[in-house]
Amino acid sequence: MKKEFADLIEVNPKVMLGKPVIKGTRITVELILDKMSNGEGIEAILLEHPRLVREHVLAALAFAAEELNSVSRSRLVAEFIDLNQDILSDHFIVIPPGATRIRKMQL
Repeated sequence: MKKEFADLIEVNPKVMLGKPVIKGTRITVELILDKMSNGEGIEAILLEHPRLVREHVLAALAFAAEELNSVSRSRLVAEFIDLNQDILSDHFIVIPPGATRIRKMQL
């Protein structure tokens, strides 16, 4: 998460089942995104939720954008590994998903 928004968003398994929320509230990032995707503007959200300030809404957007970027990067890496399995296996030990133990191997 971008450092300037790290103080405004929290993920806590004890709050809203671990969904990202505005710190100190039960207002989820998901709720803010839903409202905005349905055409509500920042000012309307702030009127409905007086505890929020503009920076909270922007932090929710930044958090969502960063999460999407992270997922996209993960998919690209997985696709790259999948497409280049033969080349990579000659140079690296590929650990299968879900592996809990790694044995030392002579290369």
